[in-house]
Amino acid sequence: MAEERGGSGAQGPRSGDDAETYRRNPLKGLAGLPLIGDLLEPFLGHYPGKDLPAFFSAPHFRGRWEELGPGSYERGGPVRSVLVPSRRGRPGKGPRPRWVVTLYTGPGGTGTSMRFEEGDDASELDESFAVRVASVRVERFLGTGA
Repeated sequence: MAEERGGSGAQGPRSGDDAETYRRNPLKGLAGLPLIGDLLEPFLGHYPGKDLPAFFSAPHFRGRWEELGPGSYERGGPVRSVLVPSRRGRPGKGPRPRWVVTLYTGPGGTGTSMRFEEGDDASELDESFAVRVASVRVERFLGTGA
């Protein structure tokens, strides 16, 4: 993570090494599944991808990970999987913001792009694309939630 643009007021990104995370609590591997994650949430505490989109250096949500809030980021290193938080809608509360993550092969949001929204499976990105990711944009938009 070299530079952040936008996302004013957002907390700093979290990062970690999944080997240590999953060694301490193997149930965290299930936390990315929406229903199981919701059921286990009181017992798990924080896990990658719970509140902010998480980017992993290995397929299937493994390897070093990093969470990013809304904004545009320049980055170095591969992005092999992306976990986008998914929250169920609350009846009677109106529309809720939804996460959108876009990966770019060029700096400043240029080049080839790949977009992910809540519910998209981004567990194994093609390695030829993953190693070329140079910038990331994380956004929230007002959607109608399912």
